[in-house]
Amino acid sequence: MPRPPKKVRGVFERVKGSGMWSIRYWDQYRKEHKEKVGSHALAVKMLAQRKTEVLQRKFNPDLPIGKHQAVLFDELVKDRKNEARLLKSFPNENIRLDYWKKVFKGRPAKDLGHADIQKSLTELRQTRKPATCNRHLSTLSATFRLAEINKKVDENPCRYVKALPENNKVERYLSSDEEERLNKFLPEDLRLAVFVSLHTGLRKSELLSLLWTDMDFGSEKITVREAKAGKIQYVDMNTEVIKAFTELKSKPLDIGGRVFYRISKQRKNGYYVLTSPFEKYLEKAGIKNFRWHDFRHTFVSRLVRVGVNIVTVKELARHASIEMTMRYAHLYPDDRRNAVDLLTKYQDKQSQTGTRTGT
Repeated sequence: MPRPPKKVRGVFERVKGSGMWSIRYWDQYRKEHKEKVGSHALAVKMLAQRKTEVLQRKFNPDLPIGKHQAVLFDELVKDRKNEARLLKSFPNENIRLDYWKKVFKGRPAKDLGHADIQKSLTELRQTRKPATCNRHLSTLSATFRLAEINKKVDENPCRYVKALPENNKVERYLSSDEEERLNKFLPEDLRLAVFVSLHTGLRKSELLSLLWTDMDFGSEKITVREAKAGKIQYVDMNTEVIKAFTELKSKPLDIGGRVFYRISKQRKNGYYVLTSPFEKYLEKAGIKNFRWHDFRHTFVSRLVRVGVNIVTVKELARHASIEMTMRYAHLYPDDRRNAVDLLTKYQDKQSQTGTRTGT
């Protein structure tokens, strides 16, 4: 009678006496695997090999035949980078994709779930603001959404992860006094750039990338080709902005047609940056806690303060939603009190016509 094989933990014969031995083990992600091997000796050898691969982190969790068997998260990142490469926001998107690739490197895409993503966002929150965490979540969600379309995953696990609440309070506007002080120190081209920003609400990248061919002085509009929304937009010019551009056009022009070429340059990533030390002029003017983007906040806040309709403000600011514009609604001068006061005028008018209202 043949001697029974020695018992080895993780090696088993599902049907006794069949001679077909299988192995059971756990990978580096604590996921259980079972493989049908063959003879007992071969099963023992295969189990040792798998354990070594797991210890050395060389084990491919998708070796057992199944759906999406060769799709690692790294492949999803590569797909997303190829798709997003032409986006204006790609430089920042690429940074976030590299972050997620580092976090989930080598992980099978199908095994990443809500808990993995939530844990990673919690860790990120320790060093980043809620808005930054939400941008990272948005990038990750776009990555899985593309994988869904390409049928590399069954579902997008980010769908069940809630974005963090952001503090959208607008904290900084430029006062008239600060504007006057700043203009005393700014060189002419930079002063005109600030003026245009305050009167159009153009973002810094939109402003610095302007070409003379983007100006239509007949219709008094600026064509914004580098808009944040990724599509062409149009900005209205008032008479003062037209005067500012006329003043700039009277100077030597750039051979490439750029408007603010004397105070800016384009980086390799496509973004335009100021070459003039803007922060230095802020310091000289005694202005603290102020960024260039706050000129845009000032543009919107001034429209609200002079009583421009909130829907018109949204259109002029080119906000994606009215909710974004409503952040400024508290600046309306006595708007709610004036609204209820209109009811007394209605009552007076009804009394004059002999009509009474009751409650």
